[in-house]
Amino acid sequence: MPLNRHSPGNGTPASNGGQMRKPLRISPPKPQPQPAEPAKEVPAPAPEIGEFKNLETPELIAILNSEHRAFLGCLRRGLKDHARRAGAALTVLKGRLQHGSWGEWVKKNFKGSPAMEQL
Repeated sequence: MPLNRHSPGNGTPASNGGQMRKPLRISPPKPQPQPAEPAKEVPAPAPEIGEFKNLETPELIAILNSEHRAFLGCLRRGLKDHARRAGAALTVLKGRLQHGSWGEWVKKNFKGSPAMEQL
């Protein structure tokens, strides 16, 4: 078979019966799907009082104490996280001030009580 001096795919007649080949089109890469955000915990809707009316007293006491413990746990975790971040910010800020100027700076800039700043 004789070699064709025209390279295929360049829009010139080749050994394919003189037909023109279409130029190769390169599509841009398809965007990759973004990973889904972790599902946020959606709080259960507050129950209507009517839902509890048919429960026995021991069941209601168990629900009461269980929900109260869960509430306190959330409260403690939230407080610890926020207190830790506030403390880190205070530590960095204190390091940026001249010696002896911290007390006045806290009075002027910190919205919490002096006792809270010392925790």
